[in-house]
Amino acid sequence: MRPLAALALAIALSACQSAEADADASMAPFVDVDGFAVAAPGRAIGGRPTVADLHAAAEAGYGIVVSFLTEDEGASAEAALVAEAGMDYVGMPVRGPGIRSEHADLLDSVLDDAGDTPVFMHCMSGNRAGGVWALYLVRHRGMDVDAALEEARRLGVSKPAILDAVRAAATP
Repeated sequence: MRPLAALALAIALSACQSAEADADASMAPFVDVDGFAVAAPGRAIGGRPTVADLHAAAEAGYGIVVSFLTEDEGASAEAALVAEAGMDYVGMPVRGPGIRSEHADLLDSVLDDAGDTPVFMHCMSGNRAGGVWALYLVRHRGMDVDAALEEARRLGVSKPAILDAVRAAATP
């Protein structure tokens, strides 16, 4: 191979490897939680994590857990477990399909404060977490309601009442 061609090939391969590394670095680290899905770079959604899942999330680099659990679902106990795992806890209880614009506004504030720190958002199944994420996309990222609802479905939101609540909260 000619020296110039070899140099061009080496540069091209290096660029491809660098792009792959950048793409991997921008993704939310995987944690083996039921319903786990990457919502955006450094942002993931899932169902309720176990104690082992919380420690795995911390080891994977997550720094913040946003929980949509209610007190009846054990939110206070979880806050202590998250702290023991070395992460910050943000409790944002959402009861049933009661997703409101205030939830999306608070999530926006949490994510802005988080910066590049990976954030794991969850509820019992991922439905409420995905619903709040969809409403956040509409209210704070300018996404069309139908596109946000499709994104919620991609993230595993399967409860029609959650999708209806997002549409109602997103529609003035």
